[in-house]
Amino acid sequence: CTKKRGCKVIFKYINELKLEKSRQLISEGRYTISEIALMLGFNSIHYFSRAFTQRYNMAPTEYSKTIFKS
Repeated sequence: CTKKRGCKVIFKYINELKLEKSRQLISEGRYTISEIALMLGFNSIHYFSRAFTQRYNMAPTEYSKTIFKS
């Protein structure tokens, strides 16, 4: 990317795709939240959790609990 705005748009789109994929992976129940964050290329579990919470208004662990209620 050579233009700042263009790069930001691309980065935001890629991040959105990663967050959507993370919801799918959480729903499958095969991986921990930390494993999902690493698999999707988030350098930090804290950054992943913050991004997920900002996008979906709940933490990844809360989302997981809504999926796997007893």
